[in-house]
Amino acid sequence: MSLGFLTPEAGDIHGAGWHLTAVGHPAADDPSQLPEWDYFKDVAIHRTLEVDLPKVLAACRLPADARLEATISWHSSWTNLRGALPGIPITSRTTELELKLPGKQLGGRLTLDTRVLLRRPGVSQHPLAPSRPGTTLWADSTVVDLGNDAQRFPVVAVDFAHAGIADGRGGAWALYIEDTDLAASATGAVRLYLNSAHPRIRQILDAVDPSGDTELREIIFYDTARTLLAFAAEHEDLDDESEHSAGTLGDLLVGLARVCFPERGVAGMRGLLRESPGEFATEIQASLRLLEHQP
Repeated sequence: MSLGFLTPEAGDIHGAGWHLTAVGHPAADDPSQLPEWDYFKDVAIHRTLEVDLPKVLAACRLPADARLEATISWHSSWTNLRGALPGIPITSRTTELELKLPGKQLGGRLTLDTRVLLRRPGVSQHPLAPSRPGTTLWADSTVVDLGNDAQRFPVVAVDFAHAGIADGRGGAWALYIEDTDLAASATGAVRLYLNSAHPRIRQILDAVDPSGDTELREIIFYDTARTLLAFAAEHEDLDDESEHSAGTLGDLLVGLARVCFPERGVAGMRGLLRESPGEFATEIQASLRLLEHQP
């Protein structure tokens, strides 16, 4: 498809692999997923861009005084928030792109787009030379799955007293399943509220070092998983054979059941909850490796 202007040749621009980190953890081995991420952890992103500047300018028929820049833009599927790294001038073959995204702005699927833009076109005599500042000369995209099945829904920090949660009597967190339709969007059906007035919750919300209070975060997400799986076990329309569209409540529940009860399945999980609620909870703890981390 013609863009109406000249673009670089294949190979003139190369984006190296992504390096993504949930702050406080090592870089992810697989940049397409970041299972250790949670609401309390910022995401650090780094990518090296290699640009053969003389070849790019020649292919686009741009003059030597033309200027290019590189950027990374992002979009979160949970929050529908988006943003971009301010343009970094390309002055050598290698350009380093780095940004840090606040955990509270993220969730679900994180889309990252790398772009090389025309910053200043200069004066070219060629009719097909790109001429508008901001024109995209090259782009590629990747998608990162954040968190695990216990975390794929919005997390909101509010003062429970002001919001009327639990009649304003306190508590540290509350999970709400606001739509029981298995075909409903998980991001609209499930919401985890954190009490911003609770001293321990306030501490991790304000923490400079997101690696602190790991135990509390693990307990919150264990309790979230247990509540969701108990709901799943009581939902008679849910079974292992049902097909659920990606991102739906049914998809979330079946996926979580497979993680926590891989050998039992939904039916076995349902029976275990009825026969032994204590073992039901313990098997979830074991599957999520609750409190097994090393300080």
